[in-house]
Amino acid sequence: MKNLTGNRKKIFKASVAVFLVSLLVVMRSLVYHDISNIAAIISLVLLLASFTAGFVSLSESIHQTGSAKQVFAKKPESDPSGEATLQSELHLQNPSAAIQHFLHLIDPEKGLKQKFEGALAFIAEVIQNQTFLYFAMNDNQPDFIAGTRSGAGRIIRRILPGDSLAEEIREKIIGFTDSKSLRRNSIHIGLHAFPVGDAADERGLLIPVAFFNQLHGVLALICDHKSQINAETRQLLTETARGLAIMLENHELFYSNTQLKQQQAEYQLAKTIFSDLLPDSAPAIRGWEIAQSARYSTEHSGDFHLYLNMPGNRMMILIGKCSGHGLKAAMFLCRLHTMLSCFSESCNSPAEILNRLSGIMNSDQMHDLFATAAAVLLKAGDRSVSVALAGHAVPLVNRSRSGYVEIPQLDPGVPLGLFNKGVEPYKNQNIQLLPGDGILLYTEGVTEFPSDGRERISLEELRQMLDRLPEQSAAAMLDSLGRQLKPGNHGQPPVEDHTLIYAKSE
Repeated sequence: MKNLTGNRKKIFKASVAVFLVSLLVVMRSLVYHDISNIAAIISLVLLLASFTAGFVSLSESIHQTGSAKQVFAKKPESDPSGEATLQSELHLQNPSAAIQHFLHLIDPEKGLKQKFEGALAFIAEVIQNQTFLYFAMNDNQPDFIAGTRSGAGRIIRRILPGDSLAEEIREKIIGFTDSKSLRRNSIHIGLHAFPVGDAADERGLLIPVAFFNQLHGVLALICDHKSQINAETRQLLTETARGLAIMLENHELFYSNTQLKQQQAEYQLAKTIFSDLLPDSAPAIRGWEIAQSARYSTEHSGDFHLYLNMPGNRMMILIGKCSGHGLKAAMFLCRLHTMLSCFSESCNSPAEILNRLSGIMNSDQMHDLFATAAAVLLKAGDRSVSVALAGHAVPLVNRSRSGYVEIPQLDPGVPLGLFNKGVEPYKNQNIQLLPGDGILLYTEGVTEFPSDGRERISLEELRQMLDRLPEQSAAAMLDSLGRQLKPGNHGQPPVEDHTLIYAKSE
């Protein structure tokens, strides 16, 4: 074969040389006309002949190369057993590398059970005629995740939860568990061989799947009666366990990043909802000066405030805090906004609004959420204030011209949606103000999380802060009070939402 190939190469080279020389002679005859006609005809014949010979030689070489490739590709089929494939030969050459490569290529978006089913099926192809089971360690107890059996004909079958073998191996793992090592959170399961079923010989092996001394689970190997667990198999299984541990670590990292992205998206959505629904400033009403100060935590811990225009030149201030955070709180605000838009204009008093809200929240079975709230009704040109509380902080009354701050004795009520039976109706409570007096509404974040190096401040401390301030505009009053409270450190958002509203009578 090699001699034939060499001869064809020589013929091809000679043909090319004759072709080039003949081509030069023919071109010179056509251009300069200094060569005889006979010599030109002979050169033309040689030109055609050399071209034909070279073409034939090249075609035969290409055909021979293609035939050789087909023979090479069909070589595995010549195996009479029909089991030797190129993939299995690679597995046999370096089974550990093949397993690690496969584990690295598993789709990260798959669930944990799917990943282990695929991984154990591939391991069963490499280490044939064996049974593999994987158990995750959850709360120091082994939980069966996946398993495979491989037998005659290289058929791989899955082991389903509840299988007697899985239950037996689970008991074996519990038997090899050291409670002291569990408390130390270290690798407490080594390479343990054990008998399986009624067999007297040791046909089982437990391999810990751990990443940097953090145990994730246990890989169990069950051999058939004809196989033995030699040192080479133990080493291969140990390396396989390391690969499974890395796969598990990548799984946790992938889903933690996915959860982080989801949390960030929810945070942005909640931020948008709060920004759209919560007012930036209070509307004007004759005879009153109203200012607000609102700072929100990173997750939006549930503060809300709304200004409702009521018939008869009246305005309702609704301030409160719901039990949820982030998107949950934002969805509650959406529902609250929808409910108020349906019936607020038909309500004549703060107590009526709170009673309507309480009834709807209880009937809609919103038991997973509740809210504290304070409703304050202001009337244009009237210094009489009507207040109703639903478990919310008692407002402070600033008698600025009289020189003291009052803590009014009001019925606190119960939070909205917290109890659906035995709740007394909310009551209107009146506070009479004088010219220059003001009423301070605030949420619990102001007193419970002042962010001034203290855990909390009492209502009396807040009263004293307000009492020290001179008579000034509503906006200046909140600005001065905010500097004393210091919500947030060095421009950082507070731990909990802070909302303050000050309504001053003119």
